[in-house]
Amino acid sequence: MGLLDVNTAGLQALAANCSAWSAELVAPTPSVTPSAQPSAAAVNTVHAEAAMAGKALAARMQSTAAKLSEAGAQYAANEAESATNLTIEL
Repeated sequence: MGLLDVNTAGLQALAANCSAWSAELVAPTPSVTPSAQPSAAAVNTVHAEAAMAGKALAARMQSTAAKLSEAGAQYAANEAESATNLTIEL
């Protein structure tokens, strides 16, 4: 088995980026002013569907951010405990 080199600060930074990106996904989109033209209704429908997809993706990214943050914290805690155990045994 090879060595595992985990950068906990990198995991936390990626988690923060995922949170920021998820906020961008749910940013409001401008609506097209109602008109008699069917194309305005079509554009509004596409915007609504894109907003729903954005919310779903944002939720997934927020979940990923939470998991990354937790993984980094658990890894750091495990490393600290292992270092303590090595110190005690020496």
